[in-house]
Amino acid sequence: MSGLVVAVFMVSVFAGAATTADRSAAPSVGPGLLAVSTLIQYLEPSSDAPDPAETDAECARLAAIPGVTGVVTVYRHDSGDGPDVGRLLLLADAANGLGLGAVPSAAVVSVNSDVLTGAPAVFTPAEATDVAKLTPSILLLGTDGSTPALERARTALQSSTIFTTGGVPAGTRTDLADDRLQSMAASYATLTYAVAASRLGKTTNLAAIRYE
Repeated sequence: MSGLVVAVFMVSVFAGAATTADRSAAPSVGPGLLAVSTLIQYLEPSSDAPDPAETDAECARLAAIPGVTGVVTVYRHDSGDGPDVGRLLLLADAANGLGLGAVPSAAVVSVNSDVLTGAPAVFTPAEATDVAKLTPSILLLGTDGSTPALERARTALQSSTIFTTGGVPAGTRTDLADDRLQSMAASYATLTYAVAASRLGKTTNLAAIRYE
């Protein structure tokens, strides 16, 4: 009987933890934070140098989608060393359009990569001065937040012949938070089932021994 009590207790504990995770899943909003209406599209790495004219034309096509308020191309420099490694690089004009706060007076600026997951943006002048030599890594599509605009933009990104998305649809910070919540909830559920089965199994074995 004690094993059954422990199993029920453990299920209750993990259920409560999952509920707490649900309450904290909503992303923060405010000055310096990427808008939750912004779609984040990660692009597959490519060794081919992009054609700037084709890239600009594709960005213009995406920006013309009803409900899309802007398109920003983000670059990464993940190899070697220097202050730009591990940060996101973008044109200063584009950075100003994101409304994330003060942007340094430089042609190309860098920002902390965790801005995509809800950290406040911290811009610095980039060491790189020519993004034409870099490969697009992420696209940020500002939207009006409506479901039709988000879905139209996702569809257009998946059908792009210029940017390779790898079939993974774009998502907002809210979508990413929901994904993390679902993963956490699944982990809690698996652990709960394992604990319950273990305790119930022990209770059954003890009952069998006593019966014998």
